[in-house]
Amino acid sequence: MVDGAAAIVAAIRRSGRRSGRLPLLLEGLAGVVIGLAILIWPQIGQVLLLALVATWAIVTGVLEVLAALRLRRELAGGVILAAVGAASVVLGILLVLFPQAGIVAVGWFIGAYALVAGITMLLLGLRLRSRHEASAGPTWIVAH
Repeated sequence: MVDGAAAIVAAIRRSGRRSGRLPLLLEGLAGVVIGLAILIWPQIGQVLLLALVATWAIVTGVLEVLAALRLRRELAGGVILAAVGAASVVLGILLVLFPQAGIVAVGWFIGAYALVAGITMLLLGLRLRSRHEASAGPTWIVAH
């Protein structure tokens, strides 16, 4: 749910630039809706929880890949964002294919996804920061 809220805020902040805004907004809304559904109905069965998480992962992944495609001209690290999206889709597909593995498997799949997504987003952030620093020039002023 926090990830969804962060994506919504990022989409709103991109108000001046339309490229990539809609997929980011849809990703955020999907995350918030799925998170709220799990909070509102904590007694839902494991199968429904698994279906919600799988749906979230697939929708988020597809939207991240779409955002990467739309941002490929603006963002040199678009491949990284696409990789995170692909990992999310794979997570969703694994959850759909192996529901009998149960909630323990969901924990392992989510943990593996979080590790891959966290590392790739960190790499993307570092790439964006170095790109911004290179285009902005020095940030210090020398006075004589």
